[in-house]
Amino acid sequence: MADSNLHALSALITRDVYDLFLRPGASQNERVWVGRFVILVASAVSLLVVLGGSGTGSGLAGFMEMIVGRGLFAVAFSVQLLPMTIDVFFVRRGTSTGASAGLMAGIVCAFAFSSLFPLLVGWVGVTLLRFAREAAM
Repeated sequence: MADSNLHALSALITRDVYDLFLRPGASQNERVWVGRFVILVASAVSLLVVLGGSGTGSGLAGFMEMIVGRGLFAVAFSVQLLPMTIDVFFVRRGTSTGASAGLMAGIVCAFAFSSLFPLLVGWVGVTLLRFAREAAM
């Protein structure tokens, strides 16, 4: 299942971002290499998220807690698409601005209530503190 998600992410980034905005005239070979790079980066980020979350406990219980937490975060993240899907299929009165704003607000809320939020706040806080110290010197 992870391989299909990685390939879907790779295709989305390559076609919808790289090909449309960054290099519209890119060759097929170049797009393939960009897709491979996206898969490599996404895999590395996933590994870092798993390693960062595995410190919550030792043994099987800590690992299962981390897996359940990440699974619930994935569900909360993907359910943000439901209101737009309902609008596209049934209501048809939404705007792209409203859909984008609702999606961003939902993603921020899902992330704020996840176990990844304290990790990010800690990392950003340490980074900002380091920059403040360097700027003061």
